[in-house]
Amino acid sequence: DIRFRVNDGGSHTDVMIMQGSTANVGIGTTSPASKLHIRNDSAADQLRLGRVDDDSYLSVGAGANNAVYNMVTGGTIAHQFQEDGAALMTIETSGNVGIGTTSPSYNLHVKSASGSHAEVRIETPDQTSGSVPALSFNNGDRVYSLGVMTDESFSIRDGSDSWATRLSITTAGDVSIPTGSLTLPVAEKLFFGG
Repeated sequence: DIRFRVNDGGSHTDVMIMQGSTANVGIGTTSPASKLHIRNDSAADQLRLGRVDDDSYLSVGAGANNAVYNMVTGGTIAHQFQEDGAALMTIETSGNVGIGTTSPSYNLHVKSASGSHAEVRIETPDQTSGSVPALSFNNGDRVYSLGVMTDESFSIRDGSDSWATRLSITTAGDVSIPTGSLTLPVAEKLFFGG
């Protein structure tokens, strides 16, 4: 092994080690488990990548309760995941997330390439598992959910009323409004059929 040490007050402390048997390099650890193993016993960042033209930097670390991936900047540098230089996902400093777009206008903005569909899929293993693929909407006072039920119907449910079904569409195309009534403006009409 090759060890890099510092001497502080007469005691030697290993700051980096290169293992001869594995060719692993350890910083902050004498037992590196990968080609580069960095360990910091505090909540501070373990790895920092900086720019030369300003004070911006990317820090990666492992806190006490979570992993930390942090872009520290005084400007508007976004997080971006790329494939061969092409942006796949962008997280702006505003918190907006863009998939297929580098300028997301909403909390989640999905944009497809020309000629293809922009699709978000919520999937569960199968209908017999008891899990339901659903999308929920919550305004802080009331919760509604759109989803495919275990009987394979598509339903709108009211989470503020014990998840009561408000509207259901069966696999045969039948529409059911279990309780209440259907109210339409005078000028509107409701059509059934193909």
